[in-house]
Amino acid sequence: MFVRSGLASIAYDVDGAPGGGFDVVLIHAGVTDRRSWRPLVDAVGDGRRVVSYDARGYGETTYRPEDHFSHDDALAVMTAAGLDAPVVVGASMGGRAALDLTLEHPDRVTALVLIAPAVSARRRATTSTPSRSPRSPATSSAPRRPTTSPR
Repeated sequence: MFVRSGLASIAYDVDGAPGGGFDVVLIHAGVTDRRSWRPLVDAVGDGRRVVSYDARGYGETTYRPEDHFSHDDALAVMTAAGLDAPVVVGASMGGRAALDLTLEHPDRVTALVLIAPAVSARRRATTSTPSRSPRSPATSSAPRRPTTSPR
């Protein structure tokens, strides 16, 4: 199956059927595509929907260059598959998309599972100032590490 997300046509699979279990979305690492999840999909069994998709630049997904956020593609797939608030599992690059999806749309994620996630430096516009500032290295009692490594 395919869903449009901006200028991309995102390839995705839906396995299983709604039942007594929770729905799951699987977001792959940057060294593979949605096929990497097949053993897990097969092991999960019936009674739940499991959705996996190919990120832009992977597998069967096609796209034209544009400014986008990878978690918007995940949201498009979830909506197309009829998933309201699944458990979202992401590995590496997919972990970053899963984490950003959860931060931007917490109402659309029941639970988050991260496997060695990459982390974006993107800050939300609504980020508040922390109530206290972290200690600077000059006032920290922790031992300082050398700034260069020995050769």
